[in-house]
Amino acid sequence: MSQTPQRRTSLIGNLIRGALIGIVETIPGISGGTVALVVGIYQELIESASALIRWALSLVRGRREEAREYWVNISWRLLIPLGIGMVVAVFTVAGPVVNLVETYPAQMRSIFFGMVAASVLVPLLMVRDDVSYRRKQLGIKHLIFFIVAAIVSFIVLSLPATLSLEPHWYIIMPAAAIAVSALVLPGLSGSLVLLTVGLYEPTLRAVEALDLG
Repeated sequence: MSQTPQRRTSLIGNLIRGALIGIVETIPGISGGTVALVVGIYQELIESASALIRWALSLVRGRREEAREYWVNISWRLLIPLGIGMVVAVFTVAGPVVNLVETYPAQMRSIFFGMVAASVLVPLLMVRDDVSYRRKQLGIKHLIFFIVAAIVSFIVLSLPATLSLEPHWYIIMPAAAIAVSALVLPGLSGSLVLLTVGLYEPTLRAVEALDLG
């Protein structure tokens, strides 16, 4: 296995990038994956996270030589400060954001809607770059992917919101899975999913109160 060339980034820069990702993860409409893409660390982040998971699985299976190969592909210089920045930002921002949502619900939802609309520009610009600079052609398969993604997004975001203080497990589990996926899928906002199913404010309140149970 060859080691993937890694972009040189500073520790302070990665802390700031992590903080940015952490902040947007608390705001419905913006994807942490999109921010990672915009600040230029998405590819390295995905490769390092994949190598970390494969390293852990190799250790569990007793394949030490294979685990060693995955280990050298993990960019700790990126993952550690990025993780610290994300955690600090989430615990710092969660309280003020949920207070604004509860105090100014209409205004905040308008802001969130604007952020969702603006975030659409990122994938559109990526498609434009592929077509213009890499001479790629759009075909029927791209249209099919677009339609399928639109249908799935519509279904997920059309789920009825719940006002229950104790949401059912069958709502929490898929919502949490989709929210976590937002870290690796540009364009998918985990907070927006939580907001849709009525878990946004309870989740941020739990983070603010350090209630992780």
